[in-house]
Amino acid sequence: MRRLFALSVIAISLVSARQALGLTILSPAPDQVVREYVKISIPLNELPPEFVIPKGEQAPDKGRPFLTLYIGSGGQENFVAAISGDAATVKGNTVTFYWDSKAPYRDPQDPKVERYYKDGPYTLKIQLHDSFGKIMDSASVNIILRNKIPRSNPAPPVRLVHKLSYGESHTYRVRASVQVFETVGVGKSSGIGLPILGGLGLTSDSKVILSVEDVRPDGIYMLRLKMGEEGYVSSFGKRQRLYQPGEPTPELYRLVDKYGNVIKRNMFSRQAKYSITDILPILPRYPVVEGDSWPSKCNLKIEGITDVIPLTGTSQLDSFEWQSGRECAKILSALSGASTISIDNGRIRSTSDTVTANAVTYFAYKTGKLIRSEITLEFPALIMPGAGQLEGAETTGTTTSPYVSPTPSPISPMPEPMMDGEPFGPYTGRRSSSYPAPTTTTGSTDYGQGVEMAKKGTVQIRVVVQLEK
Repeated sequence: MRRLFALSVIAISLVSARQALGLTILSPAPDQVVREYVKISIPLNELPPEFVIPKGEQAPDKGRPFLTLYIGSGGQENFVAAISGDAATVKGNTVTFYWDSKAPYRDPQDPKVERYYKDGPYTLKIQLHDSFGKIMDSASVNIILRNKIPRSNPAPPVRLVHKLSYGESHTYRVRASVQVFETVGVGKSSGIGLPILGGLGLTSDSKVILSVEDVRPDGIYMLRLKMGEEGYVSSFGKRQRLYQPGEPTPELYRLVDKYGNVIKRNMFSRQAKYSITDILPILPRYPVVEGDSWPSKCNLKIEGITDVIPLTGTSQLDSFEWQSGRECAKILSALSGASTISIDNGRIRSTSDTVTANAVTYFAYKTGKLIRSEITLEFPALIMPGAGQLEGAETTGTTTSPYVSPTPSPISPMPEPMMDGEPFGPYTGRRSSSYPAPTTTTGSTDYGQGVEMAKKGTVQIRVVVQLEK
């Protein structure tokens, strides 16, 4: 009996000693300079066995332990993410995951506003939680974030132009997500946004293949834009394909100059009924330094969620940063456009005929390629009773109707004139989308019944365009 008691005491002591040791952060190293996606590694043997479930084995019903990541500066810590074993990579005795240091974060006191981490010193803290959320262990390391590219002072002007070659092709992934914030509070606390749809609201995921079909001596490009077959819209985790497998997807030919200005959106009239979002940003016609600005515009279309939203405004060269391993010019844009937007089958409706947008563009100025753009649309809205089960979307004076016609109504009532020797084009037949296609109608906005019970709020739509290859 005494021996059994002694062994129990030893076992408890070993467990207590293990918990007292704390986690070990293998990467990043103390005071390491980091940028973009920061690699974070810890030893596997310092985590509970059930943190990582081997393939073929079933996870326990009681739940599993998990990690949380915090980034701190000036005595304040911001929660970044919770990481499960399925979200990490295990190699040998090392568990690895990544922190996107350029991704926005939100302050719980003002969750509607996106904030970004600036270059400088931070504390990276990892906490280990049991299946009930109780903190079991933690570890911290000091790092130095440096996403900006050092330049001389004063820095020389830089010329920003698109550099495309005949025959080259690039695939851009276009992802969009909808977030709805209900206005809560009264008096001085009014106006605080409370997210009501969470992370499983309406999302869109599609691809645009940009091919250079011709390069003219005056710096004009003829581009072919084609939608990928794998596009879909997801509503609370339920996916609907945008296009049927194996059927042709919308495709058009567009004339664009080296500064991104669209000269002709649809070169062939038989394709004028189709529209694809602008990919290339508008660039200045003269060399610029940090702080310089120029007029900008963009025709934004989110497949399955909105029709074309025309936006105009101003762009400014903010700085030079690393993005996807490339030296990029970071361009900030403030845009707006006349649009009325309705989502969630009309249960969430804009109360303004104007939408505002902010964009962050990363342009690889040495190679003349767009690497990434992030556009955030925002508009005030009424939230009707029953909102939250998104089923469809309309925008810009459009209404979403079921797909019944093999030939949809043209978006433009006056198609562009036919060019001499115009081919039929690779996509002149019926729309192959299985998702309801927006059709343009006119008329005033009528909120109908239930407005007296509606709540006020704000809708944000975030669109990310990322170069894949």
